[in-house]
Amino acid sequence: MVKNRPLAKKIADAAWLQLIDFTTYKAEWAGKEVKLVDPHNTSQDCSQCGRIVKKDLNDRVHSCRCGYRVDRDLNGARNILHRAIGFVPENKVN
Repeated sequence: MVKNRPLAKKIADAAWLQLIDFTTYKAEWAGKEVKLVDPHNTSQDCSQCGRIVKKDLNDRVHSCRCGYRVDRDLNGARNILHRAIGFVPENKVN
């Protein structure tokens, strides 16, 4: 089934929706909340200053001109958290 490109995309989309459903159900059961955020540029934006730092997929370290240096995945996770709680870095660079 996954060799058929349109069908594979639908299967992958269904899996993400099922993950969201399960996570939401478990969160509600525990008295918590799930917030969905736009993942666009979460690994490119600096979670410290907001500057966009372009990188290739093989670049594993986020290193910004502001001096912030951290693992790329941790930077992305912090950006997702910031978006979920509505946090904007104080020294946000446009």
